[in-house]
This record gives sequence, C-alpha cells and structure tokens, in this order.
Amino acid sequence: MVLGGLVATCAWLYLCFSSQHYGDASLLQLLSVSGIVTLASLSIWWHHHRTGNDINLAAMLAFALLFRVIGFATFPILEDDFYRFLWDGFQTSTSGSPYAVPPAHFFGSELSPKFELILDSINYPESATIYGPSTQWMFFLSYQLAPGGIWPLKLFSVIADIAIIVLLLKTTSRPVLLLYVWSPLVIKEFVISVHPDIVGALFLTLALKAYTAKKDITMGTLLALALGVKLFVIIIVPFLVLFRWRAWLGLLISATVIAWPFGLQNAWLPSGLNTMSSGWLFNAPLYELLNAVAPSSHTTLILLTAFTVVAGSYGLVWLCKAIKNRRNNARPIPRGDYLFALLFICIPALNPWYAIWLAPFVLRWPSIWAWVGSVSLILSYASGINLPLIDSTAHSVTVSTLANYQHPAWVLIVEFGSIAVALVYSVTRSKYTKHNNVKSADAN
Repeated sequence: MVLGGLVATCAWLYLCFSSQHYGDASLLQLLSVSGIVTLASLSIWWHHHRTGNDINLAAMLAFALLFRVIGFATFPILEDDFYRFLWDGFQTSTSGSPYAVPPAHFFGSELSPKFELILDSINYPESATIYGPSTQWMFFLSYQLAPGGIWPLKLFSVIADIAIIVLLLKTTSRPVLLLYVWSPLVIKEFVISVHPDIVGALFLTLALKAYTAKKDITMGTLLALALGVKLFVIIIVPFLVLFRWRAWLGLLISATVIAWPFGLQNAWLPSGLNTMSSGWLFNAPLYELLNAVAPSSHTTLILLTAFTVVAGSYGLVWLCKAIKNRRNNARPIPRGDYLFALLFICIPALNPWYAIWLAPFVLRWPSIWAWVGSVSLILSYASGINLPLIDSTAHSVTVSTLANYQHPAWVLIVEFGSIAVALVYSVTRSKYTKHNNVKSADAN
C-alpha cells in the first residue's frame, strides 16, 4: 500500500508542477500519470485479491487526501470550461442572471483585467450558458468568496467528493473504495478541473439515502438539486418518486425555488443547451458508426428511441415490482448504473466527467466494466485539439487535420472496445458463478 501510494503521489506531484498555468500540461503527461496511478491502485487491489490481506483503510484514505491536496494546487489540465463557470458567477452577481445574454455580447466592454482574460478564454462565447440552476448558485457563491478565483470551485468539489466517500464508507468494501478514492478520473475531472457534476453526484447519493430511509420530501428536494446540475438525471426520478406524492411535492417546490430568480424556462431549458444539443458531437461511438454506415439526420432520434424502448421496458418491470413491494413496504434501489451507462452511449456528446453519475450505484454494485470505463474515458482527451498528427515518412509532427473535438478511430476503438470486453467478461463471469452455485446446491 505504502509503495503504491508513494508512486502515485510522485506521479501527481509531477503533473502538478507541470500544470501551473493554462496550457502547461500535455496530453501525454495526463495519460502517463493516469496510467501510473491506475497501475498503482490496481496492483494493490490485485495483491489483496490474491493474498486475502486486508487493505489498510487509514493508509488508503490518507493517500487519497494527499492526492486531492496536490490536485487542489494543480491548474486545470486540457480544460477551459472553468472560465465559463467563473463568468457565470460574475454575471449572476452583477446582473442577476447568466442566461440573458451570451459572453460575446460583452466584447469591447470595460472589465477588470482578470475578467477580460476570463471572457477572452470562454469557449463558444456566442452561446449563452448551458448550466442549470444548482450550478449557478454554486458559481454565484464562488464569486462571492473570490471574484474570478478558481479555488472556491475546487473547495466545493473536494467537499462533495469527501462527503460521497464518507457516506459510502460503511456500505462499500475497501477494495472497491480504493478504486474510487484513487481514481485518476475523479481527481482530474473534479479536484483539478472543477466540473460541478461531483456536487450533483453528492445530491443523488443523499437522495438515495433519503429514499431508503423513507424521507420522501427530503428525497424530492435532493433530486431537484441534482437535476439542477444535470437535467439528464430525470431518467432516474420516476423510479424513486413513483407513487410518493410527498417526494413529488418536494421535487416540484424545490425545482421552482432554485430556478425562480433566473426565470423557470431560462434555468431549466437554457437556450445555450439547445445550441449545444443541435450540433455537438463528441466521443460518441454509436453516432460515428451509424454515420459511417448510413449517414442520416435522424441518428439522434434513432438512438434516443432505442434508449427509450430499453429503459421503458426496464421501467415496466420495475413498476410491477414496485407494486408488489408496496405491500411489504420495501424500497429496492433501481440499477441507475445501467440506465446512465445506456443513456451515455446513446447521446451525441459523452464527456468523461459524466461517469461520476454512476458512482452512487457502482459503489453499491461493483462492476469491472464501470471501473474500466472510468479509466478508458480519459482517452477522450485524445481529440484533434490535443492530439498532433505524426508524419512517419517525414519524421515530423504537424498540426492535426482532425477537427478540434474529433477523435481518430483508434481512440474510440480502444476506449469503448475495452469497456465492451469488460462488460462481456462481467456477464460471462456472472453466469458462470450462478451455474456453479446451482451445481453446488444440487450436489448438496
């Protein structure tokens, strides 16, 4: 444990010193450090699996905290989304809403040097913000603590991350917890790059806890806060609230309260989100495959219809079980990991930080495919904007001919091929285990 922790610490320190300003760290550095940290945690897990020796919880958590301290001191790597977060907080604080006008409207305006730099660094400045009301309150609070400073957002991310660990500490085995608390994706995307999804994952984790504790109003409130981070959380809502009118009440009231100051339509259906969903394509293997076989403007409709059919079928089965469970007052948790994974493979843009939404479920039902996915999704940074094109004949490096957010075929094959292999292995292993258990029972 100590040796693996020291190796991972050195890797994170190297990345920290390599990224103190925008654009410092390279794709190769990120992938190298992620690979080293993954191998370190995997070696500890494998040693535990082979020998049966227990994992030292105190050492595991101490190193996990150290990684987060180092990540706190690291400038966001291969990311510029945080500039939008800082700008939204500024707009909410000064004008009352970040949804009214896009950042490009302020080009040429008199701003402080800090916010001029922030404005000039925002991607897609002609589009208004896409972020929901929960995140806007967080950006607002960040501005109040340190206008234009990134450290409050990092602090919120670390607090949410640690809270998730504490909440699941007693219900998750140490080997599984190790793979989360040492996860390069968690540290890179949330501690370093401050994506707000970690806060939404905390709300969802708390909502599941309230669900099992039969605190329906609290559950509804927490689900509203999670929806305010990412609207796609709506896919899990019907499974939890279902026949519970108090949960619906808490959900509707809370959704109204957090969005009211911004305007309900602006906050829940921002215009920037429509712009993004209409033309954005990133890390979407099914889209790439369908467009290569038979290019069509209906690809999105086809994939979302497929998702609706599969998720709806699961929903009908769940409804039948829920009616039966009502009689004995049981509250089983739905397989949100399956639902979110299915959704993510069907949407046109799969960002690596979306994987955190599986965490509240994966830490309950550990799976090899989900862990492999958390590792392989970091490969999505190998896109045109970060990946140079090597001319092997001239032995030189030229500017990539890929579009900024386009991936070479090998990236998608490695990234999602590894997940597919892990999924097949998981299913095969599960069937084999069940078969052996049945044979043992028959023999007895």
